[in-house]
Amino acid sequence: MRVRNTGARAGAEVVQLYAQAERPRVRSGPRELVGFARVELSPGEERTVTIPVAADDLAHWDVTRARRVLSDGPVRLLVGTSSRDLPHAVTVVAHTDVPRWKPLRRDTAPAAALGNPVARRAVACLPAGRLDVDAETADGLLQECRRSFVNVFDTLANRFRLVLDEAEIAQVIAQVADEEADRAGR
Repeated sequence: MRVRNTGARAGAEVVQLYAQAERPRVRSGPRELVGFARVELSPGEERTVTIPVAADDLAHWDVTRARRVLSDGPVRLLVGTSSRDLPHAVTVVAHTDVPRWKPLRRDTAPAAALGNPVARRAVACLPAGRLDVDAETADGLLQECRRSFVNVFDTLANRFRLVLDEAEIAQVIAQVADEEADRAGR
């Protein structure tokens, strides 16, 4: 951003850089301060201010993964002298290998499992195979469980008497994790 001192005295300005993800992974304010630079200017002096931005500056803490992750997709970078005066903007596209959905774990709620397409398919196979129903019916049974606050495996046990031992649950979780890793490696 170009900054010019139009006054008769030396002065300083703070240029601020904000990021605004179009599809953020976590809810936050409308934009987040990701960098700033203070510049001293003599009367009439004009200078270009550069604020470096790394991918990690655009990342957020993901509690389900216990690490910072980047939101995939368009991110607007806004530049100005305050959060209310951001006259310059550019859109960049962020790419990440981390899926947008939450990983399947022992304590994953049914709604989160349904939001993860890999987990959804793997978990739907359980009632399909054990209750002798087709894949569409099995998915419908999972949909009925969406609002349960209990984890997906205990919900299946409580609702449909579909009891899995811990080894079977661990196998499903590992299968989902392996498929997600394969997808990320593509």
